[in-house]
Amino acid sequence: MNTFSGIGRLTKDPVLHHVGDKQTPKATFRVAIDNGPNVETAFVPVEAWGQRAETIANQFAKGDRIALTASLRTSEWETPEGSKKSRTYLNLESFNFIEPRTTKSVPDRDLSPQVQAF
Repeated sequence: MNTFSGIGRLTKDPVLHHVGDKQTPKATFRVAIDNGPNVETAFVPVEAWGQRAETIANQFAKGDRIALTASLRTSEWETPEGSKKSRTYLNLESFNFIEPRTTKSVPDRDLSPQVQAF
């Protein structure tokens, strides 16, 4: 089973891209996950696709807390110089809003505490 569930804070505002011929929405962001006392915080990259990506990009900002369920993915590629690179990230499957920490002005953003599953 390849499932991760956790709660973290966005380290920056999500970035929304549109990918491929169909211009599929893709949001990328990083989450800081606190692993408890005396354990380093993990800073984990996350990708969201489709409606989830649009919701994340429109409703979340740096500092907001998010509960997420995701699968662990790794992508590998070769640079033009011939170096092999890899990247490990979480592919978002579902999320819940947690009360936001920030009061940053984001259009149409409801800052009231809420929990909503996607």
